[in-house]
Amino acid sequence: MEKLRSQQRVVLSLMGRDRRFPRRPSAEMVRQFRVTWPQQIEADIIKTSMAQFEGEFRGRNRKARIVMMIHDAVWVEVPYEIENEVRHLIRRMMTAALKPAILMAVDFD
Repeated sequence: MEKLRSQQRVVLSLMGRDRRFPRRPSAEMVRQFRVTWPQQIEADIIKTSMAQFEGEFRGRNRKARIVMMIHDAVWVEVPYEIENEVRHLIRRMMTAALKPAILMAVDFD
């Protein structure tokens, strides 16, 4: 709450996107202020990874493609023959997308 009362009313993501908060803090705004940065980190990692996937898939002339993204899940269609190679590629890219200081878990369903 103190940061909201002071001059700091902007939360910057690692990629430089910002979210601004109004001058009068409320309890809901304090909650949003606290969760914004972790949510921005997750969004930056997923967006960066998806761009890398697409470049790798096209660069290697693979028949894999991103179908959609829902929240923190990315749906990728892949021919069965190269499934393991693409899993390895996706896992490597997701864990090193922004070189995070924490380890990221990557699951496949």
